[in-house]
Amino acid sequence: MTKRIASIATVVACITVLAACSASSTTNTRTTHRVEGNLAKHYADIGSLSNDSTAVVIARPSGKSVQEPADAAGKSGVSATVTPVDVVKTLKGSTPSSTLRIRQVLVGDDTALVSGRTYVLFVTPFHFDTAPDNGEWVVTGAVGKYVVNGANVSVPAGTPAGPPQQLTLSALTAQVG
Repeated sequence: MTKRIASIATVVACITVLAACSASSTTNTRTTHRVEGNLAKHYADIGSLSNDSTAVVIARPSGKSVQEPADAAGKSGVSATVTPVDVVKTLKGSTPSSTLRIRQVLVGDDTALVSGRTYVLFVTPFHFDTAPDNGEWVVTGAVGKYVVNGANVSVPAGTPAGPPQQLTLSALTAQVG
């Protein structure tokens, strides 16, 4: 349980405050980088996850994932995976485009969005603290990612603990509000 909380804390820190929390220090001619953070919020249900999300969409990866530095200066030592997705349907909120760029900082067994799968994504716009909006979005709380399998949805293996691990698409849609 402690490892899972530490993993979630790392993801939350990297996604929401990375630019402000990245720091460099030099020791004996060797530069080290660190990212600091804590677990700000645990999502136990779909409703609270939805409330903290700007949009909830059904989407499919539409292009190749790209590895990028996870901080604006490229000095954190942590990388992010950015994957374009096509929005198939919007369940809540709105997005400026039918294609979104989803930024994920992958921790532990978490995986990037997989081409050929359909997802329900709870998303929020992403930008570094001092930078303008860059058109990227993040999965809310690192747990707002469900794989659609027919009439059911489930969280991919490796996703940190959070809301229900599996339920029907109609039940999820009803709880999105």
